[in-house]
Amino acid sequence: MENAGVQGDTVSMLRAARGLSQAALAAAAGIPQSRLSRIEQGLEVVPASAMSGLAAALDVRPEMLGVRAEEFTSARVFHRKRASLPVKVDRQVRADAAVRRFQVRRALGEVLPAVRIAHDPLPDDGTYSPADRATELRRLLGLGVEPIPSMTAVLESAGVIVLPVNLDSVKLDAIGGWPEHGAPIILVSTHAPGDRQRFTLAHELGHAVLHDGAGDNQEAEADQFASAFLLPPAMARTELQNPTLSTLVALKARWGMSIAALGRRARDLGLMTDREYREFNIQLSTTGMHRKEPVEIPTEHPTLIRNTLERITRTGTTLDDIAARAGMSVDSFIRSYVEAP
Repeated sequence: MENAGVQGDTVSMLRAARGLSQAALAAAAGIPQSRLSRIEQGLEVVPASAMSGLAAALDVRPEMLGVRAEEFTSARVFHRKRASLPVKVDRQVRADAAVRRFQVRRALGEVLPAVRIAHDPLPDDGTYSPADRATELRRLLGLGVEPIPSMTAVLESAGVIVLPVNLDSVKLDAIGGWPEHGAPIILVSTHAPGDRQRFTLAHELGHAVLHDGAGDNQEAEADQFASAFLLPPAMARTELQNPTLSTLVALKARWGMSIAALGRRARDLGLMTDREYREFNIQLSTTGMHRKEPVEIPTEHPTLIRNTLERITRTGTTLDDIAARAGMSVDSFIRSYVEAP
């Protein structure tokens, strides 16, 4: 008996998410590569004898292979690069993020808290800036103007899912997506120090709120949003008056922003001249702070998924039930969503 319901596009996406070549997956599944190629193209159905091996090699349950690819890809996707990212790595990261969005939505979508942010793009007439949106959102979430102790806690309280993930590339800090039906999910790299992690989360929040599709200015706008969300304009104009390297070191500890980001914030607000900003960056370079800054900001740890799982299992639902909804084995689900990466 053969299973005609297997979706070739889904097999291809799951393979990309695992970082496997066709040859590697075919070998692990015990089928010829030529057959796998035809399966992914939708030209050949999967023999029943090959289903379990193919699913095991992809670390999913067999029924996952029949999910339509549209269920993985129906989301606005955005991610923050440090530099140019190889196409192969970009494809793997995007596929992994798509699979994780599907898994979390299937496993926990009905019991996660309501989303408290809205997609609200900037108008074309320039009447609102990214900083304006950041100020509005701080007000909506009841954050006032004081420093944010935990960006992760703020996002989770707003219904945004944060997943620390080993993204296997120092060129990528995070990837975020907002499914058509479900909560925004941000995968943040575990390699980032605490201050960069916080800025990256605020940057991804800016993308989620402001952007839809591609645009030339989106990275700059998300940075402007992040700066204003972490250090509101009213406080920045007071805190960053007459900035020096030593005062910015102290402000890093207070606001959880890097010294480099604080300097840029001062320049953008007109509290540093262009000449002063150039001298500031020279100081960062000559002191070695452009590579490693003083004052270590602790990394943050999400709790939303773990707490939700604890609440569900207290009602009698088992981890096996939850993992099955996501098309995963219990061991795989625990590795992905319970244990720290």
